[in-house]
Amino acid sequence: MTTGALVAGLWTPLENWSLQKRFQWRGFRPSAVPLVLVAIDDRSIARLGRLPWDRRRFAQLLDRLEGAAVVGIDVLFSEPTAQDALLARAIARQGRVVLAAARTPTSVRLEPVPPLAEVSAGIGDIGAGIFGENLQLRTALVVPKSPGSDLEVETFGTVIARLYASLAGLSQPSVPDRIWLNWPGPARSLPSVSAIDVLEGKVAPARFADQIVLVGVTATAVDALITPFDTQASGIALHWTVVDNLLGNSALAPWPGWLTGLVAVMSALGLGFLLTGRPGWLQLTITLAWAAGWVGLAVVLFWRSSIWLPLAAPAGALILAGGFSLIEGEQRTARRLEIQRERRKAQQAVTDSLATALVAATGDGRIYFQNPASAPFFPENRSTPFLGEQLQALGWLSAEQWAEAQAALGSGQPSQRQVNLGERDYRLRLVPLSQDEQVGGILCAIEDITAQLELERLRQQMLGMLSHDIRSPLTNIRGFAELLKISPPSSDIELEEMVDPILSSAERVQGLVSDFLALARIESPAFDLKVQPLSVQARLRPLMAELRPQAEARHSRLVAEDWPKEPLIIAADPLRFDQIFMNLLTNALKYGPDSQTIRVRLSLDSPWVAIAVIDEGFGIPDAALERIWEPFYRVKTAQTEGIPGTGLGLAITRKLVELHTGSIAVTSNPGQGSCFSVRFRQQNLAPDP
Repeated sequence: MTTGALVAGLWTPLENWSLQKRFQWRGFRPSAVPLVLVAIDDRSIARLGRLPWDRRRFAQLLDRLEGAAVVGIDVLFSEPTAQDALLARAIARQGRVVLAAARTPTSVRLEPVPPLAEVSAGIGDIGAGIFGENLQLRTALVVPKSPGSDLEVETFGTVIARLYASLAGLSQPSVPDRIWLNWPGPARSLPSVSAIDVLEGKVAPARFADQIVLVGVTATAVDALITPFDTQASGIALHWTVVDNLLGNSALAPWPGWLTGLVAVMSALGLGFLLTGRPGWLQLTITLAWAAGWVGLAVVLFWRSSIWLPLAAPAGALILAGGFSLIEGEQRTARRLEIQRERRKAQQAVTDSLATALVAATGDGRIYFQNPASAPFFPENRSTPFLGEQLQALGWLSAEQWAEAQAALGSGQPSQRQVNLGERDYRLRLVPLSQDEQVGGILCAIEDITAQLELERLRQQMLGMLSHDIRSPLTNIRGFAELLKISPPSSDIELEEMVDPILSSAERVQGLVSDFLALARIESPAFDLKVQPLSVQARLRPLMAELRPQAEARHSRLVAEDWPKEPLIIAADPLRFDQIFMNLLTNALKYGPDSQTIRVRLSLDSPWVAIAVIDEGFGIPDAALERIWEPFYRVKTAQTEGIPGTGLGLAITRKLVELHTGSIAVTSNPGQGSCFSVRFRQQNLAPDP
């Protein structure tokens, strides 16, 4: 670790804590900026439903904010809807609306939809980073964004501040690369009204005249912004602070780092000279008085002039200088012992908090230390059963493996093994502990690598699938395309013979990409089902009819078995319901012989509706029954060899069923067929027409 990193690790938390306390001691700072929040609060969501709202609501809201100087809407409009044109007209009527743009975890920018972006007065980025325990905001450089460029744009708060300054005839605020935020006060002190009250006309339009109006979500558990005053606040408090700091020219003014360092060094040197040769009680008094003076100066400057005078480093330097003087001489030995005790405590705390199991033994293998994480690896899960016993007795390695490990340790080299203990895989690492340039002991670390190996297995499966199932059709496409270029077909029949493989290969690649995208969408937190009551019979009939020609081409039959006359009603997304059973029916046809009968059986096991797809196909080996749900896994038998597929169909199917709070199971007899049974919860509502 470098000296700079060590200093930062020591002083930064203290500095942040001291700055937070200065904010809290100062309390609420009145703002001269005319600003009011229209809060999408718990009451608004209770009345109008959870977000996203119908955009007509926002259009109504803007019409009631007509007199506002600037309106900033901290709500994302990145997905097109049928009400975009209506909202765009409302934005145009207001004329001074700033919209929000966010960023995904991979820094992909989520812009408002074009109809809204074109009529807005500006778009502000709400993806700006917060650093230093939420006490700083790094803003993007103010660079105009031209078509086709990838330059950064301004943050949400700076766009609002610039627009208001322009409309109010004020000088444009200077936006540095980093704003040191001067938080006005707790989020609850922001002047605000409830969005539902505005929509219902309970707030007079005059309340918003010539005001900066921020529209944002303050409902419980939506944001987790930490400020010096709040442990959990809405992100709108950040935009409020940025606007206030820029328009009120009230951002914190930090001392230059070099000046702070110079003052700290000079003070420490001066204090060291002053304390030399003085009694211990007087050294302590002078040191504390000097540090208290610096703290008092920092508090006064912050309170009166919003100047951020660092506290931790200078005051710490003074205390350290005095401390070194105090512990000289007869205290040197006591200091060394105390440091050793503290080091042992820190080491103990670190080892106790580690998820990695640690066991230490002497050179001949007697255990003298273990951390709590190692307890599950000992008999009967006891915490200290083997202290003083032999490390080899735990049975983690065979006698031969222990001999090899001890040979490596004897030469000062670590030894590493992968072992399987129960149902988990672990990495067992033995490291020699040196003492007086000799191996004085052994440190054994056990790390669970089960998930790591599983990820590697999935990665290898995916690479193998990509290598074969994408490269092969692409090779076909390129080969036939080059053949068409070199030797044009002389007849329609020859043309068809060359074009058909190209189309078939392209369809295979398209299927692969579609499966990848489908799995990615389903696993996305933003994936949402459009659930409605539907009749199982009414949804299955057209699916079976669609596949019947494909079945007849193979002399097979699709049969509806034991279907009740009364409709079986479930709550499901129609599109996803079709996707589930199209996958199962297609698999039944694909992984079975010609001239088979595929039965679709319905039954009611209240409160569940069971739908079974029963085929007479090749069947699934017992060892593969649990693995068929894994992404990229494919059963490899002589019958399935050469059948195209990605190994994603059943993984997608299972995820869709579970998203419906249903269940799916399979039973199979190799060579006789399989039965996939899906259960949905029954509904008493009538299906949509």
